[in-house]
Amino acid sequence: IQAYILMREDPRSDLRHETEEIVKNFPQVSEFQRIFGKYDSIAKVLVKNNKELTDLVRKIHDLNGVK
Repeated sequence: IQAYILMREDPRSDLRHETEEIVKNFPQVSEFQRIFGKYDSIAKVLVKNNKELTDLVRKIHDLNGVK
């Protein structure tokens, strides 16, 4: 399954950098981009099934810099 995960992040640049590095290192993430508007970033992911997608979203939501 290919999916896109939109994220809102803490505005502090140190936390954004930390979040970006962590998210980019998840094996399911093929792209990470900064965007402008309601959301701050987007990750393009490739997962085996819905459970893997749900688990990945939970991991990302648990990051310190993600709102």
